[in-house]
Amino acid sequence: MKGEGSSKVVTHPLQSQLHPAPSWGSLLLLLYNPGAGGCAGHPCHFCLGERPIPWPPAQAPATNRTRLPALISLSFGGAVGLMFLMLGCALPQYSKYWPLFVLFFYILSPIPYCIARRVVDDTDAASNACKELAIFLTTGIVVSAFGLPIVFARAELILWGACALVLTGNTVIFATILGFFLVFGSNDDFSWQQW
Repeated sequence: MKGEGSSKVVTHPLQSQLHPAPSWGSLLLLLYNPGAGGCAGHPCHFCLGERPIPWPPAQAPATNRTRLPALISLSFGGAVGLMFLMLGCALPQYSKYWPLFVLFFYILSPIPYCIARRVVDDTDAASNACKELAIFLTTGIVVSAFGLPIVFARAELILWGACALVLTGNTVIFATILGFFLVFGSNDDFSWQQW
């Protein structure tokens, strides 16, 4: 069976020569309802498609394949940062959970920039007041996340060792958040703006 060009298209093993054009949806319908359809008088599920299914399926585009290791690295970084935060709270010599308040800062830090990206168009090359305000608010949130454990340690609510672990976790988490926006922040088909 020939494709549109001169290259040969290898079809799905379930596809016969009599049914040259199934779609993925028709294959799923046939798998979930195998008794339905037939070619005697009305089209079966294989006859509903318009083009052959290449087998094996084509690989993902190069941009998505190169971003998968970045996504795995970012998830690993987030897990390591949260591990440092939990160690600063749950180790037996510390056992105070006041540092968990920095989780609010982790949640709040990307919100101003996300709102500014939705509101402002990137076509303007000049500086934009909305983006500048978003960066200012994000900076304030990040500085507060680093300052809160220090205030807790100075007030002797937590020990300085727990403060160091929480500050290490903050560094890793905020680097992960920044990495996420650098890797997935472009306006292409695989950006965070679709989420």
